[in-house]
Amino acid sequence: MKQGASARRWSGILAPAVLWSAVALAQSPIFSVQVLPHIPDGTGIAAYGLPNRYGVAVGEVAGTSLCPDGCAVVWEAYEPVLLAELEGPFSSVAYGTNENLQIVGTLSTLNSNGVPDLGQAVIWNFGGQPTLLPSPGPQYVQSFARAVNDAGQVVGGAAELGDEGGIAVEWNGLTPTVLSPPPGYTGGSQAVSINTNGLVVGTSYSGKSGNPEAVVWRGTTATLLPKLQPTQGGSVPAASKALAVNDEGLVVGTAETSSGGTVAVAWKNGEVTNLGALESGGLSAAAAVNDLGVIVGFSATVGNGANRAVLWSGIGTEPQDLNTLISASDAAEFILTSATGINASCDIVANGYNKTNGIPAAFVLTPIEQSSCYTGL
Repeated sequence: MKQGASARRWSGILAPAVLWSAVALAQSPIFSVQVLPHIPDGTGIAAYGLPNRYGVAVGEVAGTSLCPDGCAVVWEAYEPVLLAELEGPFSSVAYGTNENLQIVGTLSTLNSNGVPDLGQAVIWNFGGQPTLLPSPGPQYVQSFARAVNDAGQVVGGAAELGDEGGIAVEWNGLTPTVLSPPPGYTGGSQAVSINTNGLVVGTSYSGKSGNPEAVVWRGTTATLLPKLQPTQGGSVPAASKALAVNDEGLVVGTAETSSGGTVAVAWKNGEVTNLGALESGGLSAAAAVNDLGVIVGFSATVGNGANRAVLWSGIGTEPQDLNTLISASDAAEFILTSATGINASCDIVANGYNKTNGIPAAFVLTPIEQSSCYTGL
């Protein structure tokens, strides 16, 4: 092994089924683990996304006098580089990046008590200063950016002061466009992912206290994604969230089950599929998907609710605990609690902690046999 904090409500074709399964049955490691280094004396760390370029990931670090509440960071060749902030007291977080190493996220001003106040959507061109993304109107005093595609289109949201719902926004360059919610949905929307073709996914709310529902935008037109069907005569679950989309139009996220829990789901060709969890009745969520249809996220155990980072080789495959797909020595040292990104090479960005001291840690997992990403094992 080489040695080298989360979204609010708004900031909020598949690979062969044999992929990695043979190795998993043999209990041999199929991923090497690269620990993403912290800044000196830091205690908080989280990684959220990575491009196809080897050795790059983005996220945030915290816990020092330099970054008490959090600083956006890019790991270049697995070394942390703080992203520039504007003058004055700010905290920042990087959520997404593209192949051109444009990085998007949020800059938040700090109030007199040092607590983050109003966030602003921001884009960094690699190695450059941050550029604030304009609000779609003067009433929207806070905003966030969550993803950027290779064409430089950015998606996120904006809100009026005190409004947790907000509106979904897409930026083309410095031009913001409001993405309309579905008809009758007045509780706000957020956009969180965009693919190369400009397909946007996110969430809309039917009212201020309404359930979230997964949405796709084609242009500025929103379409609700289908709900899970009831089981054993239960009611149709209303809550769902779309969290990521690949270039094939495969959407992944979460949905409420008829029993009231939430489970990872995938939407493809107008159909929704329950991806399941590590344990029957356990919770799960799908956070990212690559163009091969390999999906990553987390699953919580039933007894104590402990999270484990998981991988689905595709729709219809069982979730695999990523902690069982790394070496025994790595698994003895760390717990991987969630996987938040996967690229075309099946490199995975994950978060977890050190078993010895409980300090948060972030990782990049890389297939030991690179060809297995495309050909199976």
